Amino acid sequence: MAAKKEESLVPKREERHQAKVYRIDEYKGSQPYYEDTGKHEIDDFTLSYHTRHPLCITGPTGCGKTTLAEYMCHRLGLPVYAEIPCHEDTGEGHLLGRKLQEWDPAPLYTVAKTGGMLVLDEFVEGRPDSRVLIHSLADERRYLVVPKINEVIEVPDNFMLVVIFNRGYQIKTKELKPSTQQRFPEIRLDYPTADIETKILTTKTGIDGSLAKKLVKLANELRQSKRTNAINLQEGASTRLLVRAAEEYVANQELKLSMDFPHLIRKNIFYPISSNDTDINALEEYLKSF
Repeated sequence: MAAKKEESLVPKREERHQAKVYRIDEYKGSQPYYEDTGKHEIDDFTLSYHTRHPLCITGPTGCGKTTLAEYMCHRLGLPVYAEIPCHEDTGEGHLLGRKLQEWDPAPLYTVAKTGGMLVLDEFVEGRPDSRVLIHSLADERRYLVVPKINEVIEVPDNFMLVVIFNRGYQIKTKELKPSTQQRFPEIRLDYPTADIETKILTTKTGIDGSLAKKLVKLANELRQSKRTNAINLQEGASTRLLVRAAEEYVANQELKLSMDFPHLIRKNIFYPISSNDTDINALEEYLKSF
């Protein structure tokens, strides 16, 4: 009798044939799969929440920063998850809202009133005034001043502010001032160990363990090449890219399409991390094991 196949830890994604639209104060999303890296990030996150501290999560692209925040929102039982992607024009209006004929609230204002997790992604990319705006939320006061409508919001106990960014991209003009940085306890993530990253690939995608190990070995070789400047890469291969390559390989097998694994590695890993033809040619050397 054949052994029963172990069920995946990842819930099967619901088929979606129409867009689902939520109000900011109603959205939480489904709990993502997150694999503990053994560096205490889950306990660190839990401590920050229960002591009503904000939190900063840093790490390289695609290592699981946002996934950790989403996962912890569910684990902690928070009612709302809202994320604001910051950019060079992100200012007070994007965070709090705008007063036109009526007050048009933005996510920070809404979640500060309802409770939940508010994530500022790529936090250092926002304008300096948007960083100063959250100072009173990120210390013992825990209130939000909304000058345009003459309000002060004392946030509920189940409100948590999380900022996320990649320190590797910081330039002098976008460094956090000490007055901002020292308000945030920080979790520093990195790419998982080979064993954990292999487990992530097999659990999330269903790819064969031996192929997952090959992908992880490839990724670590590329990361080492980036660290030593053997190839001019801005970033190494992220866990996110490995997951996508594995997903497409599994789908390619199920659909009986013609792509081989090296093609899918080029598409999902090599091309996203480099647009330079010379570097792409150098990356081809790493495909010999496939």
